[in-house]
Amino acid sequence: MEGVTLTVADLAMVFGPMFAVVIALMRYQHVDGTKTRELMHKLITDSTRETRELVEKTNQETRELVKENRELIEKNHQELSGSISELSGRLSSLGERVARIEGFLKLWPSPPPSPEDGDAQAA
Repeated sequence: MEGVTLTVADLAMVFGPMFAVVIALMRYQHVDGTKTRELMHKLITDSTRETRELVEKTNQETRELVKENRELIEKNHQELSGSISELSGRLSSLGERVARIEGFLKLWPSPPPSPEDGDAQAA
Protein backbone atom coordinates (compact mmCIF):
# COMPACT_ATOMS: atom_id res chain seq x y z
CA MET A 1 0.00 0.00 0.00
CA GLU A 2 1.21 3.29 -0.91
CA GLY A 3 0.98 6.18 1.45
CA VAL A 4 -0.99 9.20 0.46
CA THR A 5 1.03 12.33 0.40
CA LEU A 6 -0.73 15.63 0.82
CA THR A 7 0.83 18.74 -0.43
CA VAL A 8 0.30 22.25 0.78
CA ALA A 9 -1.85 22.89 -2.26
CA ASP A 10 -4.08 19.97 -1.37
CA LEU A 11 -4.44 21.21 2.19
CA ALA A 12 -5.17 24.73 0.98
CA MET A 13 -7.90 23.41 -1.33
CA VAL A 14 -9.60 21.65 1.60
CA PHE A 15 -9.11 24.12 4.40
CA GLY A 16 -9.20 27.36 2.35
CA PRO A 17 -12.94 27.36 1.60
CA MET A 18 -13.72 26.21 5.16
CA PHE A 19 -11.61 29.04 6.56
CA ALA A 20 -13.31 31.55 4.21
CA VAL A 21 -16.76 30.37 5.31
CA VAL A 22 -15.80 30.63 8.98
CA ILE A 23 -14.46 34.18 8.47
CA ALA A 24 -17.62 35.16 6.54
CA LEU A 25 -19.86 33.76 9.29
CA MET A 26 -17.88 35.57 12.00
CA ARG A 27 -18.16 38.85 10.07
CA TYR A 28 -21.92 38.34 9.55
CA GLN A 29 -22.38 37.55 13.23
CA HIS A 30 -20.41 40.66 14.22
CA VAL A 31 -22.44 42.94 11.92
CA ASP A 32 -25.70 41.36 13.05
CA GLY A 33 -24.71 41.74 16.72
CA THR A 34 -23.86 45.42 16.15
CA LYS A 35 -27.22 46.06 14.47
CA THR A 36 -29.04 44.24 17.26
CA ARG A 37 -27.15 46.22 19.90
CA GLU A 38 -28.00 49.53 18.18
CA LEU A 39 -31.66 48.52 17.83
CA MET A 40 -31.86 47.47 21.49
CA HIS A 41 -30.24 50.75 22.57
CA LYS A 42 -32.81 52.71 20.52
CA LEU A 43 -35.70 50.65 21.91
CA ILE A 44 -34.49 51.06 25.50
CA THR A 45 -33.99 54.81 25.02
CA ASP A 46 -37.44 55.22 23.47
CA SER A 47 -39.16 53.12 26.11
CA THR A 48 -37.37 55.03 28.89
CA ARG A 49 -38.51 58.35 27.43
CA GLU A 50 -42.09 57.10 27.00
CA THR A 51 -42.09 55.74 30.54
CA ARG A 52 -40.95 59.09 31.93
CA GLU A 53 -43.65 60.89 29.97
CA LEU A 54 -46.28 58.46 31.26
CA VAL A 55 -45.07 58.86 34.84
CA GLU A 56 -45.23 62.66 34.55
CA LYS A 57 -48.71 62.49 33.03
CA THR A 58 -49.88 60.05 35.70
CA ASN A 59 -48.42 62.21 38.47
CA GLN A 60 -50.22 65.28 37.10
CA GLU A 61 -53.52 63.38 36.82
CA THR A 62 -53.07 62.03 40.34
CA ARG A 63 -52.47 65.55 41.69
CA GLU A 64 -55.61 66.78 39.95
CA LEU A 65 -57.66 63.89 41.36
CA VAL A 66 -56.30 64.50 44.87
CA LYS A 67 -57.21 68.20 44.55
CA GLU A 68 -60.74 67.30 43.40
CA ASN A 69 -61.12 64.82 46.26
CA ARG A 70 -60.00 67.41 48.80
CA GLU A 71 -62.52 69.89 47.43
CA LEU A 72 -65.29 67.28 47.60
CA ILE A 73 -64.31 66.32 51.14
CA GLU A 74 -64.34 69.97 52.22
CA LYS A 75 -67.72 70.55 50.55
CA ASN A 76 -69.21 67.44 52.21
CA HIS A 77 -67.75 68.48 55.57
CA GLN A 78 -69.36 71.92 55.31
CA GLU A 79 -72.71 70.43 54.28
CA LEU A 80 -72.64 67.89 57.10
CA SER A 81 -71.61 70.50 59.65
CA GLY A 82 -74.52 72.69 58.57
CA SER A 83 -76.93 69.76 58.67
CA ILE A 84 -75.75 68.71 62.13
CA SER A 85 -76.14 72.24 63.52
CA GLU A 86 -79.59 72.52 61.98
CA LEU A 87 -80.55 69.12 63.40
CA SER A 88 -79.28 69.97 66.88
CA GLY A 89 -81.26 73.24 66.76
CA ARG A 90 -84.40 71.36 65.79
CA LEU A 91 -83.83 68.79 68.54
CA SER A 92 -83.42 71.45 71.21
CA SER A 93 -86.63 73.19 70.11
CA LEU A 94 -88.36 69.83 70.03
CA GLY A 95 -87.23 69.12 73.61
CA GLU A 96 -88.68 72.44 74.70
CA ARG A 97 -91.98 71.67 72.96
CA VAL A 98 -92.18 68.24 74.61
CA ALA A 99 -91.46 69.82 78.00
CA ARG A 100 -94.25 72.37 77.48
CA ILE A 101 -96.69 69.64 76.41
CA GLU A 102 -95.80 67.52 79.45
CA GLY A 103 -96.23 70.56 81.69
CA PHE A 104 -99.60 71.33 80.14
CA LEU A 105 -100.77 67.73 80.49
CA LYS A 106 -99.13 67.45 83.90
CA LEU A 107 -97.24 64.36 82.80
CA TRP A 108 -93.93 63.89 84.45
CA PRO A 109 -91.52 61.22 83.33
CA SER A 110 -90.83 58.54 85.89
CA PRO A 111 -87.40 58.76 87.45
CA PRO A 112 -84.87 56.28 86.17
CA PRO A 113 -84.48 53.18 88.34
CA SER A 114 -81.71 53.41 90.89
CA PRO A 115 -79.13 50.63 91.25
CA GLU A 116 -80.60 49.71 94.64
CA ASP A 117 -84.02 49.04 93.08
CA GLY A 118 -82.42 46.73 90.51
CA ASP A 119 -80.79 44.66 93.33
CA ALA A 120 -84.10 44.41 95.15
CA GLN A 121 -85.94 43.21 92.06
CA ALA A 122 -83.27 40.63 91.28
CA ALA A 123 -83.54 39.07 94.74
